[in-house]
Amino acid sequence: MNQKSGEELKTLRCLENAPEDPMVADIKHDLKGKDSVLDLMKSYIDDLEGELDNNAGPFLKLAKLFELGSTPERIEGHLYGATLGLK
Repeated sequence: MNQKSGEELKTLRCLENAPEDPMVADIKHDLKGKDSVLDLMKSYIDDLEGELDNNAGPFLKLAKLFELGSTPERIEGHLYGATLGLK
């Protein structure tokens, strides 16, 4: 099994070459206090519990991450639990 290093689990590669703007700075700040990227996502989900505003901060941060991310050019085979979405 390939074990990931602690720093690798805290790295959002989509932020490495992202243009600096307030939202990117907020996301980087949020990530500093977390154990992993998954911990960051969980905190955003917790913050959104019961939130009905589509412009809530965590929603906007998640939208920014998806905007900066990349999609695979090709996926082969049947992958359980992998859902691709188009916006």
